[in-house]
Amino acid sequence: METKKDDNVFASPWNGTDMVLVIEDQELHVHKWILITHSPVFKAMLEGHFQEANQDKITLKEKNYESMVQFLKILYPSSMFGEARQPLNDQTRLSIMELAEEYQCVNLIKLCIDEAKITRENVLEILPYAVKYHEAALPEIFKITNWSASASKLEEILPSLEGKSISSSNKMLLTKCRFLESKVAQTQDALISLMHDTLLQKKITDNARRSLKRIKEDHDKGNCSGSVDVAQGGFMFFDQETTPDSRCNHRVNMREINKLKGCVNCKKKYKEKFIAPIPSCSKAQGFLNMLLINDEIDTHVKEQK
Repeated sequence: METKKDDNVFASPWNGTDMVLVIEDQELHVHKWILITHSPVFKAMLEGHFQEANQDKITLKEKNYESMVQFLKILYPSSMFGEARQPLNDQTRLSIMELAEEYQCVNLIKLCIDEAKITRENVLEILPYAVKYHEAALPEIFKITNWSASASKLEEILPSLEGKSISSSNKMLLTKCRFLESKVAQTQDALISLMHDTLLQKKITDNARRSLKRIKEDHDKGNCSGSVDVAQGGFMFFDQETTPDSRCNHRVNMREINKLKGCVNCKKKYKEKFIAPIPSCSKAQGFLNMLLINDEIDTHVKEQK
């Protein structure tokens, strides 16, 4: 929403301006009616019992000149400049919203939020303004915070939104979020490790099959003699089909992995077959416990839908 030109229209009198704002020893020529219409703070200052009400030049201390220029450009109707406005960058938008909050320009804050492209980089800066002034924008913002903002980061921000302390209900939710986040992180590492080892094993198995095929072809042609054990060296780790327990008929293979996990008689064999042999997993029991916790979470979430 910045104007395309770098020229500062507020630097000199224009279009009947009747008020001068002095910032960092530089003048900005503005219209009182614009300020009063959009800002309750300026309205009280210019129409109330403050000394500024009788002045045509007001000095605003501790304000940034460039930020105020951008703030005024958004405050004014774009038609008054005779040119289109370009999207704001994150830094400029934030400085404008800070001034808009100070001068209670709620509609301007909403406009900045609506025109912003919410990303993981700016969502936590925009969140406080949306919570206070633009509830309609929260669903879209929450979609981003759900995957990009950690519970610990939200815990830092919440007190500034609700007061000095976090409510008991929010503490409970954040505690749960931290727990789930830690399990997701652990699961991700474990699954990547498992995938790596599975693909490695598959590559070994595929190579063994190709070698076996060539040997068989050579054997059929009379070029070699003897036989080859396809499972030699553990090549057929995922293809071996042995009966884990005489009390059931489950087979130890990937196709029946869920049956093995759910069978009392097969659980031990399942651990030995699919958990313990994972080279990247130093503690097989810890990995299994993690899977069990995630399974509990998954089960209860589905039950509560």
